[in-house]
Amino acid sequence: MDDKMKLYYILFSIFLIYPASAQHIDIGYAKDSTNITEVEKEYHVNFTHQLIYQKINNLDYNQVKRILDTGNGCIINIEFMNNPSDPANLKDISSGKYDKQLLKFLSDAEKDGRYFQIRTLHEFNGDWYPWCIYRTGNNLTEFHNAWNHVTEIIHDSDANVEIQLNYNQVSAKQIYSFKEMYPGHDNVDKIVITTYNRAGTDDDHKQWNTFKDNFHKPYAEITSFTSKPIGIAEISTTSYGGNKPLWLLQTTKDIKEYDRIVEVTWFLNNKEVNGIIWNWDMNNVFDKWAFRIANNKII
Repeated sequence: MDDKMKLYYILFSIFLIYPASAQHIDIGYAKDSTNITEVEKEYHVNFTHQLIYQKINNLDYNQVKRILDTGNGCIINIEFMNNPSDPANLKDISSGKYDKQLLKFLSDAEKDGRYFQIRTLHEFNGDWYPWCIYRTGNNLTEFHNAWNHVTEIIHDSDANVEIQLNYNQVSAKQIYSFKEMYPGHDNVDKIVITTYNRAGTDDDHKQWNTFKDNFHKPYAEITSFTSKPIGIAEISTTSYGGNKPLWLLQTTKDIKEYDRIVEVTWFLNNKEVNGIIWNWDMNNVFDKWAFRIANNKII
């Protein structure tokens, strides 16, 4: 199929799969750029928030402030590490090793007074970060202790902030249910789920999956034990083995079927891992066109 036929195919598909909907969902992005105006111009999408990542030893509220100055929202993902290869550190977190850095950041947030969101210990049900439950040296009890320690510090401050708890769509092991890992309602304001179509990124991800394939099961389990609002922490797709523009259009239609979703954050950075480009960004005119149409329908 040539490029012109692809475009006609996508146009036809829009009219087939897009009903109108009054559901309001905040749309944001994560990209290695702090200029939300330029990102909106590139993608032709009016984003409501930006997701940024900062390591605990380099916390700087000024980056949050610059985003808020644009009139948009900010989610900061605070990473308790120097790099992903750090050893398990849940005991260090709960013992107060990083309290000084966190308290300084929160003090600056208090002075500013504006609302933002904090996401931390993200994808804790994995084994790929130092704070993950299944990382050798950590366990479930230590995760609950670390989570409660960090979130109580945040809640005890006067910062105008809400806290996100971030599950990965699939746990590294199947020892604990999502409910067993849940640290409790008191220290969680919103639950967000990381969900990617990782087709072609490695030998364990050869199959092309729809959004529903990946998202339905964790969403159903989480909403069975909590009434907290739900968000999509990070989302995107590769282009290996399927039609990326159609995936984008179908996904934003399907998102509307989950009435507890209030927030979606697109991950728009390509990453090279073991010689393979995980091409999460919108990398050609068809990707960008579908992305624009899809998001302007979901808002």
